[in-house]
Amino acid sequence: MERNNKKPFKKQNDAEFAREFDGDDATLSVIQAIQEAYTQSGAEVKEEQER
Repeated sequence: MERNNKKPFKKQNDAEFAREFDGDDATLSVIQAIQEAYTQSGAEVKEEQER
C-alpha cells in the first residue's frame, strides 16, 4: 500500500472561517433569510431569551 503523503487537514477556528465570508453578499442574504425564518416561526434567538 502506498502511504498517503498529503498534509493533515488544518482545522480553522470559527473566527478565521467567518472572516473569509465576511463581505460576501450571498452569505449575508442567507444569514438574513435564516433570521427571518426564525422570527416567522416564533422561535426566539438565544440573545433575546437571555434578556
